[in-house]
Amino acid sequence: MRPTSTPSRPPTNQPTYSPTGQPTGQPSRRPSGQPSSQPTAIPTDQPSGEPSGQPSSHPSSQPSGQPSKYPSYQPSSQPSSQPSGQPSTQPSYQPSSNPTFQPSSQPSGHPSSQPSSRPSWRTNENNLFLFHSVRKRNAIVFNSSEEKYLAFIQFEKNLNKIHTLNSNYETDYLRFGINRFAIFNVSTFRANYFGVVVPKGEKKLEGSDIIQGRPASLANVNIQNIKVDWTGIYTTPIKNQGRCGCCYVFSAISQIESDAMRLNHTSPLLQLSPQQPLDCGGPATALGCGGGFPLNIYAYARRSGLVRSALYPYQGGPTGSCSSSLTPTAPVIVSVLKFYVFQQHNEIDVAVYIQNVGPLAAIVYADKWQHYVGGIMTATACGYTTKVNHAVQIVGIDYSNAAQAYWIVSRLMPFTRGRSADLISLTT
Repeated sequence: MRPTSTPSRPPTNQPTYSPTGQPTGQPSRRPSGQPSSQPTAIPTDQPSGEPSGQPSSHPSSQPSGQPSKYPSYQPSSQPSSQPSGQPSTQPSYQPSSNPTFQPSSQPSGHPSSQPSSRPSWRTNENNLFLFHSVRKRNAIVFNSSEEKYLAFIQFEKNLNKIHTLNSNYETDYLRFGINRFAIFNVSTFRANYFGVVVPKGEKKLEGSDIIQGRPASLANVNIQNIKVDWTGIYTTPIKNQGRCGCCYVFSAISQIESDAMRLNHTSPLLQLSPQQPLDCGGPATALGCGGGFPLNIYAYARRSGLVRSALYPYQGGPTGSCSSSLTPTAPVIVSVLKFYVFQQHNEIDVAVYIQNVGPLAAIVYADKWQHYVGGIMTATACGYTTKVNHAVQIVGIDYSNAAQAYWIVSRLMPFTRGRSADLISLTT
């Protein structure tokens, strides 16, 4: 028997049990010191014929008039709800040989025969099992044993953080859990996947048109209590930027693709190259994976145009070469004549635009997205601090219930498998 790492109470030299009302003539066949193949919360119905070497850890519901040192009795099928007067020298349950993804919702002194719906990561064995599962599922490779060890230590910290987040927001239909980013600390997560660097000052870029609030054509349009989702209509397939902080490029490219479909009726299968501005953008992408600003990508596309992604595929970051990549076999197929910048707007202005026009690129604060797996990310859970660090594309809004309205944000990288969008609460 393997005891738990934290006994439920200080051990004592006295066994803790209440003997049965009638001692049986046939003692137990199996000593209770050896774990059975079945969970200890479900006892057998028949006594066995061989003596038990240790007192059972399950108390009887009936007292005995004359207790023996090692009485034999039929334990209750349910653990007692009252603590024993004398703590036992044995642990209060038999641990499972296999870790569970869903631990018990009951205190450790009372094991449940059914798994709990709330996650808990308390044993090193279970943590190691989960860690290897994440590595295998996402093909994560470490360069050294030390790197692997440090990743595991961070993984355990993140498990505790996920548990705390779920406890804090368990009634908000918001779920945090284990995904491919569970081995990173926040700084590494930001460096690998976020990349918005807001330039100082307000320099107007050539070809840009500043819109205060909303476009004049929408000035008298009211928000409607409907859901609008442009996914698959004005959007291309989901992109994956990998471990490169170039979300500013992917957000701008996705918006240009959407506007090309909306204005020029191009095919949703037509995808533009994010690698081209990374290699050829000059000052616009000088930091490469170190970050940049989406508006500079629109300005680059206005100067140079964009080619197909299939003819200039993404390489996971800048290659350091542009002239050898742009050839007559990769012609420009989309150019930008003018781009619009919304300033001094509120969420209703943005909602009206998305309901009546189409998707819209945006920059957000996304630290808490590291462990997000589903539900609606509220302003409270997001923890917005007036800083932004991630570029995305808003592809829809559900305003059918104004009290629970939310944005639909395209997944420019697969935070979780099988999902095409995140849901972000509308706070106005």
